[in-house]
Amino acid sequence: MKMKKLSAFALSLFTAASILGGYGAYASDMGDLSGDGNSSSEDALMILQHTVGMIDLTDEQKAAADIDGNGSIDSNDALQILQYTVGLKKSLYEKFSGSHTGFFGDDRSPSYSNKNLNVTSFSVDFTEIDGKNVTGIIYMSNSFMKNAAYDFSAVIENSVMTVNVNKLLNDTYKVVIDMNFYFDNNEIKGEILKATIAGESYSFPTVYFD
Repeated sequence: MKMKKLSAFALSLFTAASILGGYGAYASDMGDLSGDGNSSSEDALMILQHTVGMIDLTDEQKAAADIDGNGSIDSNDALQILQYTVGLKKSLYEKFSGSHTGFFGDDRSPSYSNKNLNVTSFSVDFTEIDGKNVTGIIYMSNSFMKNAAYDFSAVIENSVMTVNVNKLLNDTYKVVIDMNFYFDNNEIKGEILKATIAGESYSFPTVYFD
């Protein structure tokens, strides 16, 4: 019954697109095309207007409109916003969800070496996404520690998930990782802003996730 009501609501929004004007606001959060800080039927309407050529969206708005992350903006994205507004969908960031293997640099190497550190595997598991709140685990094997797991809690702001790991695994082995996750060209990317392992600082290239 709720799905039928949503479909009818989407149809009414589509009809309303013939009489309402466009928007030029900057959008930063997923689903917030109007830039008012919320995801609502107004944003769903903007997507429908865009699909029929009534308005043009900025690049930022297009990124915010691609809810399912398939690279195109269509009525399904508008429907997902409506589902979120009535509580049928927990988050508009579900495209982050699941387990993802990391590859380093533009050559997408599965391993990376810096100084005396040799990282042989790097992955992330976004275990739960509720609204903008995320819990997950970073897995890393390197020359100091094999199959280490670092759990985290994070909040997504401006479509960027900022993760901080600060974990003491034993008396001498402490890991500090500050990292941003974001979507770019329909794939998850990671920027390691800070990495300190066993007292030594390391730099990393962009991490691409499958």
